[in-house]
Amino acid sequence: MAVFLTACGNKSFSVDTNTLYIKSDGSVAEASFELFDKDYYDAAELESFVKSEVREYNYRNVKEAIAVDRVEVLDKVAAAYLNYQSLKDYIAFNELEMFAGTVKEAMDAGYDFETEFLEYTKEEKAGILDVTKESTNKILILDAGLDVRVEGTICFVSSNVQKKDKKNVTLTQGGLSYIIYK
Repeated sequence: MAVFLTACGNKSFSVDTNTLYIKSDGSVAEASFELFDKDYYDAAELESFVKSEVREYNYRNVKEAIAVDRVEVLDKVAAAYLNYQSLKDYIAFNELEMFAGTVKEAMDAGYDFETEFLEYTKEEKAGILDVTKESTNKILILDAGLDVRVEGTICFVSSNVQKKDKKNVTLTQGGLSYIIYK
C-alpha cells in the first residue's frame, strides 16, 4: 500500500509507514498507520474520534495547533494525516518522551552524547566534539519505531538510525535515537 502525504504545498512524498516530517518552518506533518482489520471497526467513528481529540487539544491550548488533513481506511489499514504547528505540539499531543531543540539545549538538559555517531553523508564515525561543535544545530532525540524526514540537512545520526536517503531516516525502538540537522 502506498499513500501520499501532502504537506502544505510542498512536494508530495510517498509513505507506507509511520512518518514524522519536520519542515524548515518548524511545523510538522505526521502520517500514522494502524491495522484496522476487525469487522466491528468503523471508519467514520475513527475519523470522528481523531477530529474530537484534535479539537480538544486545540481548545485546551487556546490555539489551532493541530489540523486533521485526512483519516482514511484502505486495505484494512487506517491512516491518519495530521499537521502540527510545532514539534512541541506533536510531543504534547502524542504524550511522547522525546526531545526537540538545539544541541546546546539537549546538553543542558542532560542528554548523554556518549553514544556512537555517524557523519550522515559519509556514513563515517564522528566524535563527540564533531557532533557538539555547532551547538545551534537542531536535534531530535526519541525512542520510537518510525521514519523521520527533515526539510534541511541531516548532519549526524546515532548509529542505531538507518539512512534511507538524503532527507529520510528510519528509527528503531529500543534505545534513544539522535538526529542532528540544520
